[in-house]
Amino acid sequence: MAGIIGKASFIESGGRPSEIPISIDLYKLAADSNLSVPAYLQQEYGQKADKNYANGSVFSQVMASLNIPINAKGRGFRGMALGDVLDGTFQASITQDAKTACAILAPAAILSIVEENPAEDRTDTLSMFEKLIAIDESISSDTFAIPIFDLSNADKRQASAIGQSAISYVGRLTISRKSHTIPTFSYGLKASDEALKACSINAITIHLRSLRKSLASNLVRQQLNSLINGDRDMDIKPLPVVPINKYDSEAGNGVLTHKAYMKWLWNDRGIYQVDYVLCNEDDYFRIIERKGCPNISLEQMAYATKPINKNIFEPQIFILNEGVVPPGTLVGIDSRYAIARLKNSWANFDAVEEMVMLNGKALHFYERQVVYRHDDQAFKVTTLN
Repeated sequence: MAGIIGKASFIESGGRPSEIPISIDLYKLAADSNLSVPAYLQQEYGQKADKNYANGSVFSQVMASLNIPINAKGRGFRGMALGDVLDGTFQASITQDAKTACAILAPAAILSIVEENPAEDRTDTLSMFEKLIAIDESISSDTFAIPIFDLSNADKRQASAIGQSAISYVGRLTISRKSHTIPTFSYGLKASDEALKACSINAITIHLRSLRKSLASNLVRQQLNSLINGDRDMDIKPLPVVPINKYDSEAGNGVLTHKAYMKWLWNDRGIYQVDYVLCNEDDYFRIIERKGCPNISLEQMAYATKPINKNIFEPQIFILNEGVVPPGTLVGIDSRYAIARLKNSWANFDAVEEMVMLNGKALHFYERQVVYRHDDQAFKVTTLN
């Protein structure tokens, strides 16, 4: 590794410290591998790390070796002022190697704290969107081709005896003819010298998390809009729309009936099962106030005649802002198959170098991600108009 270099250590099996170089080039190497800095260090040294220290996390062990432990909530690295970490004044006696390593690793440590927001503890749009993702992957390139899996009419074919080497059901897997670039989004924070010395890293990460959440919320709305209404740049066509009166002649013209709603949900149930319905707020009320919907007592009376081969349950409703889903439109998805995402987050190499050289005036973080329809048949769209 060239350039500015510091030193830190992790704990090898048996408790022996092992010193490693900490360079700004870590960010470039991690980005080239489509990994965060902590994930890159784990990939490089994780096999040697002692699992009894910080659960074998190389990054946590490295931060602890610099006397800025990252896992202590409200203390350690999180409770320090960023300016003190960057100039080494958080500790009376610190070597130049350790001071340099602290400054280099600070952006990666801050990013890891910003992103540690457990989805299972949240009920906001961002966290709920995570539950819609069927496949979440990273790739080593900034371009990709969309996989296309064709399972046409598999549910309508007759099962029949075949010879030993024959195949009766065949799906076709291809990729899009055009390669696509994964879009990049960024957020950051500029700070004065006084602010760097006065504000704890905890306070800074709260502000950065708020910035990231605003960016991510807008991004989710854009991505869902593209999944439903199509995206020319990604060669994604709009989803086909079936009028609700196909399922019940009394439905339509803004009216939703219980019969139409349930038949729409049950359609193609042999392979797919709608577990989320996406709509705007007004259409949510149309769903819960739909004509002919049985009340609790009627449902209890009818339970004895409930068919055993239909998964009768109310899917969860995902309410979206106006403009994401057209008014009067319901979008059902089977979250096991519907949506795929490619993503990566990193602290920019040039920005980190500038931060270390200038003793830290700005933080820049980047997210590269794209979502696409993994299986078009796992979506179904109806209009109530």
